[in-house]
Amino acid sequence: MAEGTPVHAVITAVAEVTDSDPTELPPLSKAIDPEAPNTFFDSSSLSQLRM
Repeated sequence: MAEGTPVHAVITAVAEVTDSDPTELPPLSKAIDPEAPNTFFDSSSLSQLRM
């Protein structure tokens, strides 16, 4: 997980809220698609959004 990515922010926030070390959290893939935050906030994917 690269620092500065949305998925890194999710893991950091969960660790802070649960007062846990990020490396001790269960795998993110047990709760969400771990690439979803990165894909959602990827600027190249924004051009594919339709309203």
